[in-house]
Amino acid sequence: ADVGPHYIGGTAVATVTGQYFTGGPLSAAKAAWSVNASWVPYVPPNWPEYRFGADNSYGLDAESSSPVRHTGHTDRDGRHRLRIEFTRTPDAYPRRLEISAAVTDLNQRSLSASSQLLVHPAAVTVGLRPMQHAIAPGEPMRLDVIVTDIEGKVVEGRPVRVQSTILRPSGERYRDDKVESCQFESTATPHRCDLAVGESGSYVVRASVTDTQGRESRTSTVIWALTRSAFPRDLRRDHGRYC
Repeated sequence: ADVGPHYIGGTAVATVTGQYFTGGPLSAAKAAWSVNASWVPYVPPNWPEYRFGADNSYGLDAESSSPVRHTGHTDRDGRHRLRIEFTRTPDAYPRRLEISAAVTDLNQRSLSASSQLLVHPAAVTVGLRPMQHAIAPGEPMRLDVIVTDIEGKVVEGRPVRVQSTILRPSGERYRDDKVESCQFESTATPHRCDLAVGESGSYVVRASVTDTQGRESRTSTVIWALTRSAFPRDLRRDHGRYC
């Protein structure tokens, strides 16, 4: 497949080649393709202390998808090409595409190959660094927020929105109710967001940023608001273990 980086709105071409064991091209053979997308965390270089991408602890954020299948036939050189379009995803998180192809000859013998692509939702990404992942009710959630490109270079002047929601049981799933938010433009240094917390519970903090083409990228993380007797002191101090 084409060498990246790849972004939503772009395309890539994957090629599979069928050959006989003697080395000749396997022409006019059936080529069966499968493309499966799954969410994957991506941390740009030089920012290991920040979270980027989805925290899917409660199954709320990164949506799954079904494989896309396609069939065709190889050309006279034994090749078949598949053009893949990277369409927008509703959750705006990075996706890993697993691309596999099988070429079957007239004797029903198959040759298979596979490859992977990383598709970024935008040319920029937003990182979250909570000061603590467990706080007492009434204490604010304090987070540093940074915007970079996928190579880790800080990007200034991009609109950022950070929003916290509290999770509430809803049947067999959870729903999230909006609590607090902050908005700002990215700068050369991390921006501090303080989000109020009123009651005990699990909170999801989501940050979103758009690039110059209007493509959105998101990051989420979970923070717990618990009474002081409900969690050990180490959980408050050593937040890095729970990033």
